[in-house]
Amino acid sequence: MSEIIINAVGDISLGDHPACVGFGVYSKLKNKEKDFPFVKIKPLLKQADIVFGNLECALFDNKTTTHNLSSLQMKGERECVYGLVESGFTMLNVANNHTMQHGEEPFLKTVKLLKENYINVCGVESDKFISIEKRGIKVGFLGYSMRPRQYFNKQPLYCEATPDKIYRNIQTFKTQVSSLIVSLHWGDEFIEKPSPEEIKWARTMIDCGANLILGHHPHVLRGIESYKNGVIVYSLGNFVCDMIWEERTRESMILKCIINKDGVVDFRIIPVFINNDFQPTPCDTILKDKITEKINRLSRELEQEKLINFSNKLEHYISEREIHLQTHRKNTHSYFIKNIFRYKPKILFEEIYGAILRRIQTLTHTNDKSKLYL
Repeated sequence: MSEIIINAVGDISLGDHPACVGFGVYSKLKNKEKDFPFVKIKPLLKQADIVFGNLECALFDNKTTTHNLSSLQMKGERECVYGLVESGFTMLNVANNHTMQHGEEPFLKTVKLLKENYINVCGVESDKFISIEKRGIKVGFLGYSMRPRQYFNKQPLYCEATPDKIYRNIQTFKTQVSSLIVSLHWGDEFIEKPSPEEIKWARTMIDCGANLILGHHPHVLRGIESYKNGVIVYSLGNFVCDMIWEERTRESMILKCIINKDGVVDFRIIPVFINNDFQPTPCDTILKDKITEKINRLSRELEQEKLINFSNKLEHYISEREIHLQTHRKNTHSYFIKNIFRYKPKILFEEIYGAILRRIQTLTHTNDKSKLYL
């Protein structure tokens, strides 16, 4: 029976993180070849029929003369598309909380740019379902953001969905392909386990007919679950990212899946580590074993999850989520202070002013912290 290989990775951020404006990925690329982020990993990436990733920024020419914190962060240049092409990417998800950060026009230009360079795009509201056929195996992709909208309030141009909507779409499109892959931008940041709700949703998606679920957004790796006739990857972690002040946000992987007409035949993880130049890099033996064992441990914990005592589990999860979030904030503040002389004066002022405002908002925030999604 014919088989194809899919390599999948997590968040690809080709713009400066808000804490790295002026010395992040975007700034680094100004003096580098546009494939620089991928040069150490692309030989591995290209060993597949389909290469998937989550593009966490728009790619466009920034013609603004404002050059403030909001205009410079989380954007990539058009020329970065050549690095994506050279690295073998054939499918990118754009349904996430950053692709429309700079507006509708940059989002549409990004989608157009990718398609013009023969990269398929999933997660676009106007074109919900995308399929690729290789050696007689037709693979379908659905992409969704399950995160709250940021930076804008009107209806997004990317696919935004509740679980019920995703279930219906899986049932509708499953009949049109041999295997169906669902890309989900979901979950809380910096916690290495999915919430009880996410586990329930993901398993239901497999029950509805999905074969492979690719999760991203948490910025850390999570476990992988073989459930019935499908595979659930709760978080692929970061892939290209300048969030290097925590080791766990630098730990990454390539998920290598073998797929035939019946679904996922087998999979394995290829551990990756993001270096000081923000490049995903193959691991040495010690680091490879460490990341592999971490994913295996997290995966074993998922196998034991029976989703009983749901309310108690959710309460415990919320408490743990807050601990991880606070830890990340402390580490980010420490990184900011260590690099304070690298910021331009205007950016430094805006960083400090923004931090004060966020602190005030946190202290006065009265929303229900148990509300995780839309």
